[in-house]
Amino acid sequence: MKLRSLILAMAGLIYMSAPTASEPVSFDVTVFSNEPVTLVGDLAKPSGSGPFAAVVMLHGCGGMTPRWGDAWSERLVSWGYVALQVDSFRPRGRDKGVCSEPYAVGPQERAADAHAAKAYLATLPYIDKARIAVLGMSHGGWSTLWAVQNTHINEAVRVDPFKAAVTLYPYCLNTMTRLDAPLLILIGEGDDWTPSYRCEAMKAEGPTRHKVVLKIYPGASHTFDIAGRDLVYQGHVLKYDPVATKDAVARTKAFLARHLGDG
Repeated sequence: MKLRSLILAMAGLIYMSAPTASEPVSFDVTVFSNEPVTLVGDLAKPSGSGPFAAVVMLHGCGGMTPRWGDAWSERLVSWGYVALQVDSFRPRGRDKGVCSEPYAVGPQERAADAHAAKAYLATLPYIDKARIAVLGMSHGGWSTLWAVQNTHINEAVRVDPFKAAVTLYPYCLNTMTRLDAPLLILIGEGDDWTPSYRCEAMKAEGPTRHKVVLKIYPGASHTFDIAGRDLVYQGHVLKYDPVATKDAVARTKAFLARHLGDG
């Protein structure tokens, strides 16, 4: 049994070490009427001319290094989607991330980053701009929740929302206001950093026609989908769970297929 676990872990590490070929891209975002920031990202696409559906990816509080998002990018491309990993931190001088101060680059800023990335993707000739989703992990999942709600009740609802949203172990909000995309939340019952009970208690506010699907994995902890992970960081358990990961991958694939479809 130990040998089998070792082989599975090694296979996961090999998978992570060979990401889909990508190209660097850049685009501007303006948040809270401040000066524009030029964001950078890695864009990976399937072979062919498209048009492809696409997924904007938002990393966790540690940033894009180490490259935890590469496994998801590779999966997305293998499923026929363009994947754009957006770096929200280094362009803002946060090379070491924001795990110790999560509001240094907060979820509303990163929600704006997600929509700027969506607007950038919509300019590319091989993208179907009507089929763009967002996927966020941890701090990026928290930010994704902001990217698919309309928080100010007196403001107009977005005319061009994301088609769907997937969040992995986000810090769930008290309420989701005027949710403007179907939402899938995947989180571990044993997560001691972004607790699952917050997601169970999260309420919907304002009109919406979209559903929230919540899957809680028994015993799974934070970053359960990162192969080889097994440590305590800032007092929180981070441990790979292959069973939860397999299910999360299958659910994400089916969810995106359902909502991105063929146009």
